[in-house]
Amino acid sequence: MLNKLNILQIPYGGLGSGGVSSVILSIVETLHPHFNFTCLVFDKMGAREQIFRRYSSLKRVKFCYAPGTWYRWFTIILRPFILYAQVYKMCKQEHFDVVHCHNGYDQWIGLMAAKHAGVNIRIAHSHNTNTPARIGVFKRWYRLWAVRLVNCYATVRLGCSGQACHDFFGDVSWQVIYNTVDLKKFDGTKRLSFQAKRFIHVGRYAYEKNQEFVLEVFAELHKQFQDITLDLVGTGSRKSLLEEQIKQYHLQQSVRLIDGTEVDIPAQYAKADYMIFPSRCEAFGIVLIEAQAMGVHCFVSQVVQPDINCGLVTFLKLEDGPKKWAASIAPYVHNGSVDNKPDEKRLHRFDPQRIAMQYKKIYEGNI
Repeated sequence: MLNKLNILQIPYGGLGSGGVSSVILSIVETLHPHFNFTCLVFDKMGAREQIFRRYSSLKRVKFCYAPGTWYRWFTIILRPFILYAQVYKMCKQEHFDVVHCHNGYDQWIGLMAAKHAGVNIRIAHSHNTNTPARIGVFKRWYRLWAVRLVNCYATVRLGCSGQACHDFFGDVSWQVIYNTVDLKKFDGTKRLSFQAKRFIHVGRYAYEKNQEFVLEVFAELHKQFQDITLDLVGTGSRKSLLEEQIKQYHLQQSVRLIDGTEVDIPAQYAKADYMIFPSRCEAFGIVLIEAQAMGVHCFVSQVVQPDINCGLVTFLKLEDGPKKWAASIAPYVHNGSVDNKPDEKRLHRFDPQRIAMQYKKIYEGNI
């Protein structure tokens, strides 16, 4: 126990139900026999904190949130200083050997604090590609400045795909490590019989995920196939917009919005036949690996990284529009059958044990 390296994980927004939290959980769950993990958490308690406590200690950083515009700006200004001071103090007191940052453009804060505290291995991790959504001048300036600091203070740069690395780090050296999928949990032999009637989309209700396009495609398909259904699994601020769109297309009897924090995701895949996934930007798309492992054929936009294709992916162009997407999907529904067996060799690339060994080498400085 005394010989184990001490590793601090800094997540994005806490340990909730999102993809970054899933990546960190996979790391600490698999490698906790080899390392002492600590996860930094924030004011709002994350949905997965109790699970993390099985494998990692938690250190909470508190920010003084309060209602009102002035308090909000006060918090934004103070946040980097509070985070820097807390990470620096932790690194000094706990003698961390590695600091692994996942918190987007704020990674420079933890990396700088770790550098000043004498931590030799400082890892920056990109989990996203550039969004096509317009951003303000201040945010654009902050990102350019933050990336320079990240590249300055990081000793290792990682990403879930080549595009995620390039979009974040630019032309400096970086390394791709895939996100993992628990293939025991997402086992296609547990799925129900294929009926070619059930569609699914899994992802937060956000501009990047483009659920309104999913509904447009489904509405076109529903004109031909009255018995098909669609489940949109997720949470987010655009829920009310999706509800209005469902009413607009008169699909209340065929489409359900399902809270992604309160549902058994493998069970949802076991009932589904097809995934419609027209993301506007996508760093990796781990849900597509999960879906394919469960035997779900996926129709995805071409912004999705090609590495996710395990044999059950059809790539389509967003600019072709919902009618062409529906025309491409319709033959699968009409024929009522599909090869729903993924390529096992490709799936194995995302095995947690295999990927954990890559992290183990990095944490031990063997890169």
